[in-house]
Amino acid sequence: MTSPREFSIQNLRDRWDDLPDIKIRFGEHETGWAKSLGDGLASINNHPMEERLNFMDIVKLEPSDDGWNQAGEVIWRAYDCKTVIKYPAATDKSAKVLYKQIATAVLDAGLSMEGLAYGWCAISHQKDANVETILTDAGIRIDELEFFDGNESDGDGDSDDEED
Repeated sequence: MTSPREFSIQNLRDRWDDLPDIKIRFGEHETGWAKSLGDGLASINNHPMEERLNFMDIVKLEPSDDGWNQAGEVIWRAYDCKTVIKYPAATDKSAKVLYKQIATAVLDAGLSMEGLAYGWCAISHQKDANVETILTDAGIRIDELEFFDGNESDGDGDSDDEED
């Protein structure tokens, strides 16, 4: 089995196109794509809404009751954090322009991004990356954007920010 020490973002990117795509279950109500690494391991090929998972994470695959492979234990994390952004989608054209501006700034900074739904995107990044600063430095008006911590759950289904 490949050791987690052998994984790096660059190592995975170099092999990414050659790895087979598989469909897996991220959580009870979410499925998506991953890259099969063999030996019961996969690398996430989506920006899941499931808080514990992030783009390119290496997970152990476990069988689920419905026959799908389930993302199990995360054995290596490519990106520490996930930020979800809601951006104004006044018109199709303006939304596409803003999405492209955000994507260009994020990708130029070495982060990863995926559109989730019309007017929403998820950005995977390290803890030291300030997404708001990256966008501001690229000339994007962040006062029109809403930012959400995509990793805010502590695993019990409640946000860490909410009072019990």
